[in-house]
Amino acid sequence: MRKRDLLALLLLTLAVAPALAQTKVYRGGTVTVSGVVRDELGNPVAGAAVQLLDGATVLDSTTTGSDGSFTLIWTVPADHTLGPKTLTVYVPEQPSLYVEASSTSVSVEIWALVVVSASGPQRIHRGDAVTVTGTVEGMNSGTVEVQCGASTVATGSVSGGQFSVSFTVPDDWEKGPITLTVTSPGGSYVDVHGSQVNTELWVRPTIEVTKVSGG
Repeated sequence: MRKRDLLALLLLTLAVAPALAQTKVYRGGTVTVSGVVRDELGNPVAGAAVQLLDGATVLDSTTTGSDGSFTLIWTVPADHTLGPKTLTVYVPEQPSLYVEASSTSVSVEIWALVVVSASGPQRIHRGDAVTVTGTVEGMNSGTVEVQCGASTVATGSVSGGQFSVSFTVPDDWEKGPITLTVTSPGGSYVDVHGSQVNTELWVRPTIEVTKVSGG
């Protein structure tokens, strides 16, 4: 049997990139695929071209080292569609190496990471109109929620990655430290990192004079 009739088998080791090990990568993140190209006898194939494909689009290409190893890298676009995705690791036919074409697939999930940053007043009072403002990284539009404990006290819209939400402090809130959590409902394949606003509820005392005496 001639060498050119031998089929190079592609064996993948997905131990380099945590995103691949978890089948999860964020927009703007990096997918790293590492592996080894071997022939059917288990011998490494050195100098072989290897490509990472999205359909017919070449995302990255490299050449195997002396031990047949390769690493392919793809940075996920910031506007990429969310959800499951299948990439192809492809070794094209290479007559100079007597290597026939071979391929295998890699499954990942594209996720969005939404990070909320918020700020508000350091001191509030019962009945006050309180405004919480901030920015949302990874989401230009949508909604945010202001929560106190398990209760949602206000919702607002995100426009251009910014928001401003107002609410009236309830009369039944206790004086002392108050923690407000600002988050977003998100959606499928969306991770949301909310923000906390630490404030304090103070009371405005009313002085009642009950008696004034003189001698």
